[in-house]
Amino acid sequence: MSIVLNDPLTSRAPATSQVAARLRQRIRSGDLVVGECLPPERKLAESIGVARGTIRAALQQLVSEGFIDQQGYRRRVRSIPRAESGVLSSTVGILATRRHSVVTPNASGWESFVEVGAMQQAREAGLNALILHAETLEQPGAIDQLLEHPPRGVVVCSAAYRRPGVIKLLNNVRQAGVAVVIEGDPTGGETYDRVLSDHAAGAHLLTSYLLARGRTRIVYLLPASPTQQYWVRHRLEGYRQAMSESGHPALEPIMSGPLAGNTHEQDLFDVAVMQTLGYLVDYQRRVGAFDAIMCASDGQVCQVASALRKLGLVPQKDVLITGYDNYWEDLRERKWETTLPLATADKQNMEIGRRLVRLLTDDTGPQNEPRVEMIQPRLVEVTSAS
Repeated sequence: MSIVLNDPLTSRAPATSQVAARLRQRIRSGDLVVGECLPPERKLAESIGVARGTIRAALQQLVSEGFIDQQGYRRRVRSIPRAESGVLSSTVGILATRRHSVVTPNASGWESFVEVGAMQQAREAGLNALILHAETLEQPGAIDQLLEHPPRGVVVCSAAYRRPGVIKLLNNVRQAGVAVVIEGDPTGGETYDRVLSDHAAGAHLLTSYLLARGRTRIVYLLPASPTQQYWVRHRLEGYRQAMSESGHPALEPIMSGPLAGNTHEQDLFDVAVMQTLGYLVDYQRRVGAFDAIMCASDGQVCQVASALRKLGLVPQKDVLITGYDNYWEDLRERKWETTLPLATADKQNMEIGRRLVRLLTDDTGPQNEPRVEMIQPRLVEVTSAS
């Protein structure tokens, strides 16, 4: 049996600990089969790129931990020792990103509430919860250190999944025999168990809400590059289904490029309004008038309302506006535009976080296909909208 570990050690962590962590990882993942002999020290040292003394020390560490049996010069792989049931073996890692704090506890659209739900579910299940910032795991040696004493499992928030290098990190974690469940349905995540909000159902709810108010020229304002955004595709499906059921034609969406950055500053907000105005004017010229706009998130509502005013239209009267995500209470842009979404869709982030942990701890044995759970969003009518 041979082991291919031909990536040289680049971490600042002690070489012995790194080598031990990599061998330990391959034992957990089954790459090193229980009962089979390990290659000679010399071959292991050459494949990893370290001295034989380092290999020898790492192997001795694994012998003392119970991963390897040694008889003379022959070393055989043992099963993962039960003694590995320490604190981290009853800990759920929550892979997230650093972000600003939530302003309003009721604005449940912030992804931070996914983390809150996951922590609550872990606590109720008698498990520990550990927040892992994706940024810190990009540091040299961080993955090896994590896998040296791995957690019971890792749940991954959608924002963390989009970080560079996270896919490779998750592959390493899973190869080490650690369970992984991710939020959302992103490209590249199809082989993992997943929990996601039913965006098609959310869009259907909002479209039906506008249709019930007599609006039939409803247009969706969405970010460009829909093939890279699973939720964009899903929302368009829900919107088109609702329009078809009503007997009205679905309009082509307004596919907007990136708007001005942080619109918490008034000058950048004004730039974003002018960009939005350009999209609306172009759409009217090409497609025709509209009587309702469905925004991709609550954060677009103020910009859209201000742009409509520049067209001589009254927001929430001439053109109804809906949001998405349910964080409208935290919109700082309300300093310059007071219009609120008529309604929004709450993705149920707390429940998503809970389901991530439940799926992680639901040991139903080997699965032929990854498990996927869809969480139904909730329609929220913002009664204080003007």
